[in-house]
Amino acid sequence: MGKGHLRRHVVVNRGSSAALALLAILILVVIVAGVQWWMKSHKPDPDTAENLPVWKEWRLREESEKPAAKMREEQPKLIKALEYDANVELPGTGEARGEVGMAISAEGQVFGNWHGNYYNSKKANCDIQGGAFEGKVFPGKIYRDEKGEDLSKLYFLARGKFMMHETEFGKGQYHIHAGDIYVRGWLSPDMGVSSEITITSDEKYSETFKWQVSRPVKN
Repeated sequence: MGKGHLRRHVVVNRGSSAALALLAILILVVIVAGVQWWMKSHKPDPDTAENLPVWKEWRLREESEKPAAKMREEQPKLIKALEYDANVELPGTGEARGEVGMAISAEGQVFGNWHGNYYNSKKANCDIQGGAFEGKVFPGKIYRDEKGEDLSKLYFLARGKFMMHETEFGKGQYHIHAGDIYVRGWLSPDMGVSSEITITSDEKYSETFKWQVSRPVKN
């Protein structure tokens, strides 16, 4: 076999290897694009997904490309701003967990603040230094319970940051807690609100408090 034939054989092999490498890259790109399309097309609907931690619901709504739903005839009419002021409680105990002030604008924007000072099981004092949040109403979400659906309620969800100073009496220790605060709940046709506040620093451990009020401070 001549040297010239050997060189041609090497050149042909190199060309085949480059073509195979290019083909493998193209196949990989197609697979990645297909997976991304599948994940995007199979994301849960934030208005129907059930039992989601509130931070997952918030991210799902941020990523959703679903068009904003229109207000239903049965839902509360947001003609002007509604303002609320209520005590916050630990569920099942009635223990105080500060206060919340919240407003819902005529355009459906939600904003407010969790604030106050309270005792945690009489073992520690908690001073809330910051708990502002912002969000909006989501008319597409339907209220459901053991009695069935209630199309007349209007859902809202908001998010912000909190900071709390905690002093433990027996140990004489002082802690600063900070993280995310989420507020979600329902506005009824009579303009009453039933809601919960969730605070978390790492999305692994969280605390949830309840608040409700039968009417706005200003209507």
